[in-house]
Amino acid sequence: MLQNLVYKLQTSLKTYSVGLSKQRYLIEKPWTIVDGNLNVHRLVFKKKGVLRAFRNGNMEDNCSWDYEQSLNSLVIKIGNEEGVLLNEVFLDGKVLILKKDNTNEFWIFINSDLLEGHQLEEYLKGINSGKPVNQEPDNDNDLWLVLGVIVAVFFFILLLAGALD
Repeated sequence: MLQNLVYKLQTSLKTYSVGLSKQRYLIEKPWTIVDGNLNVHRLVFKKKGVLRAFRNGNMEDNCSWDYEQSLNSLVIKIGNEEGVLLNEVFLDGKVLILKKDNTNEFWIFINSDLLEGHQLEEYLKGINSGKPVNQEPDNDNDLWLVLGVIVAVFFFILLLAGALD
């Protein structure tokens, strides 16, 4: 079962997580989770604590979220239910795993634009084994580094082409 796999892998998965503080991996993504009753929930985290939540295609009212930086956790409130404190286990833009505070209950979301549900177990095992995972660059410095390498290679090719004439 997926809950058991995540329980076993949670410590190692944390080392590969980009962290909830990098909210660009969280916001405006189509997160999907299936609960124990086989209800499909889709959540879209918006800026300023707005949360769009759908259960089996129906929109839930009175939804919100908040990043609790001091706890590295999210507080999610859906409908008239009490808010739930969920601690970060793993986030990389494709998968979001949260653990309900003081329990062993994991909330396992997939970004349905980037990963299909049947791929999740293999994906998590791959991360745990250290296989490279395609991720967005961590910050703007990484983007500049990649751009710099591309420009350097381009000029090197031009230099070689000129030497061959």
